Amino acid sequence: MMGAMWFFVVCFIWLMGFSLLAEILFYEEEQEL
Repeated sequence: MMGAMWFFVVCFIWLMGFSLLAEILFYEEEQEL
């Protein structure tokens, strides 16, 4: 049970970091235009 909880926590943190990185890259592309 604990392993499943940690798995969801890691996935949540990874998704948050990935979305943040995507926003930064998208913002930089917008600035170039």
